[in-house]
Amino acid sequence: MPNPKGQPTVYVSSTFIDLEGHRAALKTALEKARYDVECMEKYTAFDQRPLDRCLADVAATDVYVLLIAHRYGYRPLENNPQRRSITHLEYEQASRHNKPRLVFTVDRHHPWPPPWIDRNADADDLAAFRVEVEASHGVERFTTPDQLASLVLQALQALRPPSLDSGSPQTRIYTPADLQSWVDRHQSQLSAAFLGLPSVQARQVHVPLDVCLTPAGASATEGPRLLRPEDLEPLLAAAGSHVQLLSGDGGAGKTSLAFAIARWWQEGEPGGVVRLPVLIETALGSQESVADRVRSWLRNQLAGAGENDLAPELIEALLAAKRLIPIVDHLSELSQAAREQLLAALPPGLVVVTSRSDDDGFRERPLSRIVPQRIGVERLQAFFLDYLRRKGQGEALSDDDLMPAQAQLKRIVGDKPITV
Repeated sequence: MPNPKGQPTVYVSSTFIDLEGHRAALKTALEKARYDVECMEKYTAFDQRPLDRCLADVAATDVYVLLIAHRYGYRPLENNPQRRSITHLEYEQASRHNKPRLVFTVDRHHPWPPPWIDRNADADDLAAFRVEVEASHGVERFTTPDQLASLVLQALQALRPPSLDSGSPQTRIYTPADLQSWVDRHQSQLSAAFLGLPSVQARQVHVPLDVCLTPAGASATEGPRLLRPEDLEPLLAAAGSHVQLLSGDGGAGKTSLAFAIARWWQEGEPGGVVRLPVLIETALGSQESVADRVRSWLRNQLAGAGENDLAPELIEALLAAKRLIPIVDHLSELSQAAREQLLAALPPGLVVVTSRSDDDGFRERPLSRIVPQRIGVERLQAFFLDYLRRKGQGEALSDDDLMPAQAQLKRIVGDKPITV
């Protein structure tokens, strides 16, 4: 049950020896965040059989956290006709009692000590257990103990947004499964609404060009090179709130790139998780926050879909889990007062911002930068041809047209690179 400070009790379920370091880091992080933690490390000698104690604690907990690595785990002999492991039985108990279930699995490409990898029947049962769990839940991947702790805290934040009164009985806890269900129901309609916006329609064709990328906390800039969906995966997997800033001169392709990234997210790239963009192009109203603007847009789009009154805590949970991602376009073109208001009203999760200024103003949260690069005159012809092909007009220019056009461009541009 919730502790006196209003935080929920969290039950941590996993095999032990292979995840001992991960469990210790997670337990420490949860206790520092003032969660009550139920886990096998707290058990001492008692009369109750271990399995009975585990299942009773699962039934009484507020949030169930499952960690899966490469072991299926110990199988109790008594009252266990299907020969499930304790971890599997705990998961079934949480499901029976409709507990919020947060699931984290080790990245299968991460090196793992061979003694802690199951073989034969245990491996088969573990694989079946993974399939069962992943069919019902959004699953986060982890590698290091610190990364796991961050992911769990972020997921708990999404369940119980920090801006809400955690002691209020009206507070709704939204599980990853709840958020996944909401996205599944509205993905098609909201994706079509975003793609139908005039600004997005005007940039349906995007020709990839080199960028320079500086991840949050990095000391060096990567590139210039083409941006890939997987370049954004660490930003999406990271705990807490972040800003992705696309900066550069007017006409550099910032907005076009932001919309290309949005289309990746709508299609489940990277990582197979669909994320829904919401475009913000104008200053916020008096007393309005970014979350308010997101909620207003969603209500307008879903008015006929039984979502007339979207709960603010649902919107905050979707934002914190990075299932809704605001795109703030042309930040530098707002008045100073409007910029300051917007920066003070950023929601949890990830916000994408385009700006002509690299003086970010985002002092309170980690910042990643993407800077579209200028294009050399020798590449302009290829750029135009690629653009025409993507518009289905690849034959619009003949070879006789291309050379004079290239010469004319060189006279206009000279030898210096320019914005697209």
